[in-house]
Amino acid sequence: MEMHDAAINYQNIALGLNKKEEIDYDTNNNDFKELLRCVVLGSKAFFDFNPDEEHVKREIGKMLRKRA
Repeated sequence: MEMHDAAINYQNIALGLNKKEEIDYDTNNNDFKELLRCVVLGSKAFFDFNPDEEHVKREIGKMLRKRA
């Protein structure tokens, strides 16, 4: 197994903010790009919302009043 430094975002290469030589991975390897997309999505998709029962009831009440 190889380790690669993916600290430089591929989008920065596409936007011309970094040079292709600065990255440690093959941008033409579709499997690697898909793996990076999954890792990035998994690391950014964090939802810290744990409403209590009363909050949920209030929000449902607001939605029902808007329909009436």
